[in-house]
Amino acid sequence: MPRLARTTFITGAAALLVLAGALVAEPALAASPSAPHPSWAQGFDVSTGTASDIDAGVKAGAKFVFIKAIETDDKLGNISNPDFAALWKEAGAKGISHGAYAVADMGDGKGDWASSHQGGTDFVNKVKSSMAGKAYVLPPVIDLEAGATTTCWVTTDAKWNKSLAANQKLMVTWIKTYIQMVTSGLGRTPIVYTSQSWWKTCTGNSSAIAPLAKLWVANYNTSPGSPAMPGGWGAWTFWQWNGGTATGTGTFPGDQDVLDTTIAGLNQYVTPFASAPTPTISGTAKTGRVLTFANLSSWQSNAASLSWTWYQNGSAISGSADKASITMTGAQYNHTISLKVTAKKSGYVTTTKASAATGKVVASGLTVGKPVITGTAQVGHQLLISTGTWTAGTKFAYQWYSNGAAIKGATTSHFTPSASYAGKKITAKVTGSQTGYTTASAMTNTRGPLLP
Repeated sequence: MPRLARTTFITGAAALLVLAGALVAEPALAASPSAPHPSWAQGFDVSTGTASDIDAGVKAGAKFVFIKAIETDDKLGNISNPDFAALWKEAGAKGISHGAYAVADMGDGKGDWASSHQGGTDFVNKVKSSMAGKAYVLPPVIDLEAGATTTCWVTTDAKWNKSLAANQKLMVTWIKTYIQMVTSGLGRTPIVYTSQSWWKTCTGNSSAIAPLAKLWVANYNTSPGSPAMPGGWGAWTFWQWNGGTATGTGTFPGDQDVLDTTIAGLNQYVTPFASAPTPTISGTAKTGRVLTFANLSSWQSNAASLSWTWYQNGSAISGSADKASITMTGAQYNHTISLKVTAKKSGYVTTTKASAATGKVVASGLTVGKPVITGTAQVGHQLLISTGTWTAGTKFAYQWYSNGAAIKGATTSHFTPSASYAGKKITAKVTGSQTGYTTASAMTNTRGPLLP
């Protein structure tokens, strides 16, 4: 990425890195190179320009663009890009994925280098309102490259250690703080832009930053898929592979870049949903009771296409898709219940989040009906049991009694008394059972004495 134009000028990834008289050059750019991974999303980055640059990039097929918002210069302080607002507005209007970058430097223009993070503060303030809630916004970028007059920005300041190894450690600490400031201020984890040579020289090829940020690697290498990598990162997310219009080549305005995946893969980097909290469940995890998607309204507030499913022990519950509430049945007994929600919206990261699981669903008592014996109370006439209203799905067992004594083999819902039961009083017991419910019994009314 180009730095400020000055008499002594070193441009971004193709820069000659200068330290203690040594020259460390990036790999040379071949004439008219072809884009690596042409099936992957191609884009560009610009430091200055007009809205027509964005328009030209979109017409040429670019799927993303990064725009410089601010540059910290070790002598001049923090300088905002006067073209940022126009470029950003045009990118939003064109619906191209777009991100803001800060050219980072310890310098604050006042001679205070080693402890200054004013550039990070100014970057957050510069882009926060532009990024907030807008569609197609990529993560913020921290640009770490050679300064206009020095490689690692400072070499002689009293607060800057004279030992190269000590300088490298101080640089790593400074970068960590900058990342934390941007993450906290913008609510998104930034991407680090750098080159292998700068990283080796200025951080000692530290691997300490890789877990904190994804990588946008600068390397003008025409071998597809193999940019020279800084220490710690096993893979790159964006690759600036060509100086583009700065070198008289390239399809798009500015520097030429490629994403590490297809165009559809950009969806994992654009604006996250502001209203996509962890889903919560209300209600009692008990059979027969209702569980509800408690904070559904928070998800609905992002105006996205929503889908969700209820799960028991991690397996989808049949018929539960997109239901705000479900009733626990015996099938859920002794299982934990959870909820997984997905939100989709053009220009935003497709987001899926799962709720915490409930405790295991416990048993409820059955709703017990009032069983009744019907039929003529007379020998030779069939008697029937009407069970009454029980919990839906209840299975029944029966036992008939004669004068209070169980009748052997009389265990169905009907009974035809023989002559031996004349003058006897007949009753029955109905026992209901169902998985996930406690077993319950109820006695019928009395029929008889039976007529002969």
